[in-house]
Order: sequence, then C-alpha cells, then structure tokens
Amino acid sequence: MASVMEVVEGALDTGRLAILALHPTDPDAMGLHITLFGVVGRDATTLAKEHGLPAEVLAPMVEAAAAEDSEIFFLVGGTDEVFTQCSQNLFVKRKPRSDDAPAKATGWKPSDPLAELMGAQFELFQVTVSSRGVPGASPRNGATGSVAYVVESANQDLLMIPYHPGNFIHGHAAKLWSNPYGAIVVRDEHHHLRQVVLRGPCRVMSHEDMCREHPAVIRVEVARSMSVSSRRPPPYWFVQTVSEVIMETDVLPTMVLDESRPSCSLNAAGESKFSKKPAYFDAQNTTPYDQALQHRREDAGRPTDASGAEYRRWTLESTNAMEARVSQLRRIAGT
Repeated sequence: MASVMEVVEGALDTGRLAILALHPTDPDAMGLHITLFGVVGRDATTLAKEHGLPAEVLAPMVEAAAAEDSEIFFLVGGTDEVFTQCSQNLFVKRKPRSDDAPAKATGWKPSDPLAELMGAQFELFQVTVSSRGVPGASPRNGATGSVAYVVESANQDLLMIPYHPGNFIHGHAAKLWSNPYGAIVVRDEHHHLRQVVLRGPCRVMSHEDMCREHPAVIRVEVARSMSVSSRRPPPYWFVQTVSEVIMETDVLPTMVLDESRPSCSLNAAGESKFSKKPAYFDAQNTTPYDQALQHRREDAGRPTDASGAEYRRWTLESTNAMEARVSQLRRIAGT
C-alpha cells in the first residue's frame, strides 16, 4: 500500500506517470509501456462525464472496490507515448507444484552484501523517476546473475547494466539519458522472496569510459555470452548509484520458472530462440519521434471528450483484436 501511495503522490505532484504492463503467464505477450502527461485524480462519476463513458464500463471496477469497503480513484492523463517493449516475455512464472524444490529463501536484508541479492536475479525493472526528464519503466532480463553487475565501494555500491546493439532502439534509452536520478526494482519471488528498490543518481557510461574504470566488468559480460558471434562488449552501460535501499517488509509468495520458457531463452545479447532476432528492431527504418507534435499536445492540456466519440471509435477499432487476445489467454489457461 505504501508503494501505491508513493506512485499516486508522485503522479499528482508532477503530472506525469509511466506504466509498464506485463502479462505473467503468456509467453507471447509484449510489455506495454504507457507514458501520461497532465495526470489528475478523478472519481468514477467525474471520469465517466469527462470522457463520455457508458455506466457499464466502470461498473465492475466500482463494484469490486465497494466489495472491499473501498472507494475507487483513477489517475487519468493524456498519452505521451504508447508502445510495446522491444521483446516478448523472456520467461513465464507459475505457482509451485508439490514436486518442485522449495525456494532457497535466505532472508536477504539491506545490511547484507548487495551482490548476494543481485547474483540470484534474472529480471529487474529500471525506473526513471526525476521530474526533470521523461519518466519511464523498463524490464531488464538475462541469464541469472547477469542482468546487473555490482561494483562494491566503501561509500556507495554501483549497479552496472549492459546495453547491447539490440537495445539501441529500446524506448527506455531516451529516459535513461534524460534523467539524473533513477531506481532499480527487484522483485525476487524465486530465491530471497523479497521486493527491494535501489535508488540514486544514474548515468550512461560509454564503452571507452568503462574500459578505463571497470575493465573487469566488461570481461565478465563478454565471457558469459552464449554464442561466439555475440561475444563483443556492450556499446554503453547504464550505471545506477545505490544511495537508498528500500525493502518491503512482507515476504513475497513463491513463484517458479515454467519449463516452457526458462530465463534468458530470448535475449538481444544472448542466444536467439522463438524466431526473435536483433534485426527485429529495424532501427534504421524507424520513424523519428516527433517532439514538436508532443510539445503542442502537452501545451493544449489533458484531452477530454464528454461526447464519448473517441471511446466509441476505440471500441469499434479494437473489438476484433480484443476478442483474439481473450481467446489466446483462455487457450493458454486451458479454460
């Protein structure tokens, strides 16, 4: 609850919100990244009036909140960016079965070495949180222990995350370059059963600077590559200083990797499977981001549509795709 309140407070203070939606069990799902501007808080009645929404659209959410003896509150804003992440889910999690080995929970705590936490991870989330830049959130995945390297220091530890050629068009890269402060979110459901947020100043580091300051980290990253052709140093690195360590007090429920999609089975810097190649990104033919248009949209303020015309248009255009998506999820769930 505290984490949710912090997000709400930040969105209302800055007027910006970045959302990353991931499906935990669909191996073909693409992460959806949405960035909003002009964010305000609205109750269900006001939201429906401002956007011409039929009563039945919000009714299930209002009823679910009422069943919990709560009131529902919406954050709404204009869309800055809407795009899919540059890769499908790299793995699929499931609840443990009776024949699964128990989680190796070791009860990591902030006083323990950070390397013990990061060495067990195959996923983390990068979040850029400064109001001075465009907000963003992005998953980083890879072989266990290689999603981020820890450089220990007497003062503050550093987390170093490699960016390979396939990541050049990564939508999050611009956020990294434009924000001086960021956070790494670790949700460890498989080993330590802890959720930890690591916050502090962040920056991008070139290959040349890494060679001078941290050559050992480069050697480890190159050596761990799964194929000879991909054993080349990353062109740049994301460097996160760990100034703050925030750990949720509750122990997370245990999840395990499904055998159908083990960790790092799909990786721009590693072994390509599931017909995914770095050429997918097609960076040379990508249309440049129209910043002038976005500035005009933001100057015009958060859009509203009391007539409901935009909602009806969206419903008409998305119906077939929505039905196909629901059918896919039902097929995977076996229902």
